[in-house]
Amino acid sequence: MANVTEPEVYMKRIADLLGDEFVDGKLQPSLDVASVDEANQKIEKIDQQQEQLRQMRGEIDQNEEYIHEGYEEAEVNVKPTNTSYWRGFFGGLFGRRDKEVARKRENLSHGEVIALQPFDAVKQKIDDFLSQLDDAKLTLTNYISENK
Repeated sequence: MANVTEPEVYMKRIADLLGDEFVDGKLQPSLDVASVDEANQKIEKIDQQQEQLRQMRGEIDQNEEYIHEGYEEAEVNVKPTNTSYWRGFFGGLFGRRDKEVARKRENLSHGEVIALQPFDAVKQKIDDFLSQLDDAKLTLTNYISENK
């Protein structure tokens, strides 16, 4: 899975994007403004940050799809081990072979869930940040309305 960007890389990119407003994994936007122009500039900056966060979220979705496809392909290619096949074949116990394949597929499915969890956690963080940035924009918009 060389084409997959690791979740830690996304968290670093998020930290770089949010800059000083990202402290200990949390967003702490500074909404101190001295003028309407400054509030408008902050809104523009927030809009840019939100666009980049949405773009990252899309990249994460693509990574998850790539991972999912890899696991789907692996599930399709699951084969019983030769020893259990022959043992099952000669013993007339084809059920062993089917159980082994089902177990291997279940293990793959569980592995996929584990592989996707960190990506889902980053997407949840991004969603939280987008919501917080929306709240910050609303606060700044209210400031602008009150000070025109």
